[in-house]
Amino acid sequence: MPSISKNVYPLPLQVKEYLPRFRKQYRALLREATYLPDSAARSFVHDLLVKRFNPPDPRKLNPKYWGTDYLRSKVDVKKLQKRSKKNATKLHLLERVNLEGSIPDLQHVLLRTYGRAGHRRRELITELLRPGEDELPQDDTELSKIIDSQILKNLDAMKDVEIDQANAVPKRQRRENKEIQLFLMSQQATNPMESMRGRIKKLTPDIPSTNAWGRKLPEKRKENMQRTWWASLLERVLPPLPEYEWNRLKDLAEGRQSIESPRPRRKPAVLRNQDEDAKSAGEKMDSLYNKPARLNADVWDEKTTKVDLDDSQASNTPQHNRTRAMRRLYGMIWSLSSKMVQDENTKEYTITWGGQRSPSAAGEITKPSSKDAEFFELQADGLAQGTTDRKIRKSVKRETQQLIY
Repeated sequence: MPSISKNVYPLPLQVKEYLPRFRKQYRALLREATYLPDSAARSFVHDLLVKRFNPPDPRKLNPKYWGTDYLRSKVDVKKLQKRSKKNATKLHLLERVNLEGSIPDLQHVLLRTYGRAGHRRRELITELLRPGEDELPQDDTELSKIIDSQILKNLDAMKDVEIDQANAVPKRQRRENKEIQLFLMSQQATNPMESMRGRIKKLTPDIPSTNAWGRKLPEKRKENMQRTWWASLLERVLPPLPEYEWNRLKDLAEGRQSIESPRPRRKPAVLRNQDEDAKSAGEKMDSLYNKPARLNADVWDEKTTKVDLDDSQASNTPQHNRTRAMRRLYGMIWSLSSKMVQDENTKEYTITWGGQRSPSAAGEITKPSSKDAEFFELQADGLAQGTTDRKIRKSVKRETQQLIY
C-alpha cells in the first residue's frame, strides 16, 4: 500500500520552546494527582487534567493529520503562556496538599471534587434543570401537538397559540420545573451553615408592575429581570449529589468508613551510570529551593545522625493525614451536600441533607452533667431552666441588703 504524502506544517520558534515546558507541567500535575489523599479526588483531578490538556477534537481522528504538526501549528502562543502560569499555580497547590498537608488547599480540591464549587457543580445544576418525565410528551399525540403549535406560531406570528396547554417545554419552563422548585425550597429551609455562597432569601423575583414613569413594564424588561434573578439564584444553589457519593461522604464523616492512608511517594529516577546514594551539588540546591525544609532535615539538623528521607513516617506526615482532621473536613463537605431520591411507587422526591459537625452547630442544647447542674435550677425532668440576668441581679441585691441590715 503506497504511503500517503503529508504536508509539512512549520512550527513557530516560541511554540517549540514552550511545548517541552508545557509537557513537563502536564506530567508533574498527573504525578501529583496520584498522591492525593482521596480516591474520588484522584480520579476527578486526573480526568480533568486529561480533558484540559488533551481536549477532544474531531481533527485528531482524521488520518490526514496523523504524524504531522498541524494541530501544534495552530497553537496561540499568548494563550499558551497564560495557561502555563495557571498550570504552575495549580501544580504548587497540589504540592502543598501532598507535601505540606495544607488543609485549605485540600478543602479547595475536595469542594470541586464533590461538586460544591467549580465546573462539577455547574454540571450537577444542569442535570437538576432538566425537565422530569411528567413535563415531557408522553406519547406521539402530545408530541404532534407540540410540533403543530410551533408550526402555527411560526406561520402566523399574530395568532395566539396556547403552547403551554400542549405541554411544551420552553427555556423558561426548563428553569421552573417541579424538581428545581422542590430543591430550592429544601435548601432555603435547611440553610447550610458552612455554605460560602449565601442564603437563598426569596424563591420569586420582585418585578414591579410599572416603571419609574408609572407606565406598564415591558415584557422584555420583565424577562431580563427574571433572567438576572435566576442567574444570581443559581450562584447560591448547592445541587444534590448522586446517592452513592452522598452515602460515602456520610460514612467518612461519621467514622463508618476508614480514612484512606496516604500513598507512599516513589523514589526519584537515578541514572544507570550514577550511584544511587550520590547526589550532585545541583540536585541538592534544587531540593533546598523547591522542597519544604522538613524534607531536607539531614541538611538543617544540627545532630550528627542522618534522617532517612525514604522512611514514610519521617517524610510523609503532613497535617491532613490525621484522622480527626480529615473527618472534620469530610463532615463540612457532607453538611453542604444533599441527595434527591425519587420513590418508584409514589414518584415523590425525598431530599436529605448532611448533618452538622456538632450538636452546637445544629442549634441543639445538650443536657448538663450533674456537676454543672449545681449552678442551674432543675425541673422535674432534669433539664436546666434558664435564668435571666435581671433575676440574678435582683437576687444578689436582695441578699446584699439582708446582710447589711
